[in-house]
Order: sequence, then structure tokens, then C-alpha cells
Amino acid sequence: MTRPLLAALVALFGLSGFPDSFPAELQAPPGYLLREPGLRELGPEELAARPARFAFPVGERLVYQVRYFGVEVGFARIEVARFVEHAGRRYAHLVATARTNEFWSALFRVDDRSEAFVDLDDGRVARSRTRTLHGRKEAREEILYDWDTHFVRVRKVKVHQASVRETSFDFGPFVHDVFDAFYALRRVPFTPDVEVELPVYASRKIHGFRIRTQGTRAVGVAALGPAPVAALELRPYDTIDGQRYEAGDGRVYVLAGEGQVPVRLDGWFRFTDFIRIGGVAAELVSWERGRPGWPPARPLPWSAPPLAPESVEGRPRWDPPPRVLAARAARGALPYEKKLRLPPEIAAAPPAQ
Repeated sequence: MTRPLLAALVALFGLSGFPDSFPAELQAPPGYLLREPGLRELGPEELAARPARFAFPVGERLVYQVRYFGVEVGFARIEVARFVEHAGRRYAHLVATARTNEFWSALFRVDDRSEAFVDLDDGRVARSRTRTLHGRKEAREEILYDWDTHFVRVRKVKVHQASVRETSFDFGPFVHDVFDAFYALRRVPFTPDVEVELPVYASRKIHGFRIRTQGTRAVGVAALGPAPVAALELRPYDTIDGQRYEAGDGRVYVLAGEGQVPVRLDGWFRFTDFIRIGGVAAELVSWERGRPGWPPARPLPWSAPPLAPESVEGRPRWDPPPRVLAARAARGALPYEKKLRLPPEIAAAPPAQ
């Protein structure tokens, strides 16, 4: 199982700058993580007048039961929560959550939430925020994708370590977030023996997230009834700098047609440099196909993203076009990385509940 898919299922710019208040970052956020002054939720009548190019319907919700060596440990959910407008741009607001059940939470609690804004008109990711709680470790991350300068800016707060890391660097000609890659892959016209690659940002590097097809299989899916269904078997894997990166391995089964919904996942993933966790499986147990009364989207025809350029330690090497260079000069965009410590009074605050 690869890191981007694991993040989507199991951890699961241009809007504003990073928050300046450390206390705000440590508060348990009620409701949505992505909330902005002036944000407005769109209604179906606005989409009828101006159809979305984002291919998936508002209200679509996929729920997966996650098992570890056959034992249920919790559920993961990923959904198109709403369509919104902010500062003249329209976005699909994507939300993913993953939580352990009551039994496993008593042993090792996992409570993760990830959200992303994907532009309804050009399909590019603009921003994502994530909050993870693994046992006693809590982290917050915000990622901003600036499509004028082609820079990604990341701010990660490790609450349990009272530390902040900020990073900014050139993401290359094109990039996906680990979250929106889930939806991008569902638009790929998979055929036998086809292999595709998506450039994906994860862990301060640009990964090459590759998928190759392995034919069609009959699989059982709880959400679709007792009879097996025909599904494409896909084998995902990661690369960095063109070399295979063993973040995990597995098989993903997706429906042929009907939005190529992933219905089953089996594999392993790397937990640390020394520990591999195997026996992980996820099965689709609920599928809400969208809210009634909304007009259909008019998605752009699928086209392969630009081939990832050569990279060094996950940082692309390419020649930006003049308009990108001009935007960088105007904004003073430069790569940087810095680490900060939270003030003692903030570091001593109890973990968010």
C-alpha cells in the first residue's frame, strides 16, 4: 500500500497565509478545518447556471471498514462535503476521516481528519489541512499550493513535541496533494497493461505515484450486495527521484465505470524505517452517490499530467516558463526551511480532545 493511497483511505492557494496564532493551532477545531472569512457555500441553482468541471458529485460519501489481519479496527470515510466559493474562486471541499473503534482506541487511538479545496473549474488542488491523533501524538499540517509561482508551502505543528516546521519549495510543472490524488486516479481511463504516474506532494518531497493495471477480478463488496462484482486490479507504488520507494505495497480493486470507485484494498505499509505493518485491508461498506437535485458536472476530458521532471531528493529540476519566473520575482518567492519551538505556555497545554 502506498503512502498517498494510505493517506486518502486511512489517515485519511491562494486563499490566505499561514495562521499567526499558535494557540489557535492547538485548539480542537469544531466542524470543518478549512474555514475562511467570507467563505460561501454554493447551491444547486448556481451549479446549474455554471456547471462544475470537477467530476464527482457533491454529497458522494465512501465508507470503508478497515481490518488488521481480519480484525476490524475502525472505519475510514472520504466525501465531497460541499461546493464553496471564496475570493472569486469555486472549490470542491473534500473531507476524509479515519478513526479506530472503541476497543482499539483503548489500546492505541487513531483519530485523523484531512480536508482539501480542489478548484471546481480547473481541477487543481489549492489547499489542504490535516489533523492527526495517534496515541498521545498530535500533529497539524497546512499545505498551500501557489499555481502562479509553482511553490508549495507547508506548515506542520507537532503538538506533542512543541515544534513547528515550515517548508517552501518549487513543486515543478504539476502536482497533486495526497488527498486529491484519490479523485484524480478515479478519472484515469485504465485499460489492461496500462501504467500511469501522478506527481504527488508528501512528506516534504514530490513523489512519483504510479499505478499499473493487472486485469479484472471478481471481488466481494459489502456495499454492493452478496454477489461478487467485476473490478479492475491495480498495483500502486511510489518512486522518488525515479527510483522505487518502498513505502508499501498492495492491491486496489476499483469498479470499472461508475466513477471507478475503489471497493477493496489489501497490502502493507511502512510505519517507520524499521517497522513494516502488513495484513491491512479496507472494504467499501457504504456508498452514497450524491445529493439529489444537483445538476451533473461537465468535467474536462482526462489528460495525463505533465511528465515529472528529474528531481534530486524529491525536489524537481525544471525550467519554469517566463510567467512563473515573473510571478516569483514579483512575490519574492524563494525556497526555505525553518524550525520553530512553541512557547512554553502553549507547549504545556493539554492535548486537544
